[in-house]
Amino acid sequence: MTNARLKEFLDKKVDEFNQPFFIEHDPICIPHLFSKKQD
Repeated sequence: MTNARLKEFLDKKVDEFNQPFFIEHDPICIPHLFSKKQD
């Protein structure tokens, strides 16, 4: 895979997963429940 194709693939994945609706179904959503980083 060339660097250009890899970048295109990763950019598509960012667009797919960097959405608010994804966060609520993300298994790592638990940290989003806390308002302070210290929590």
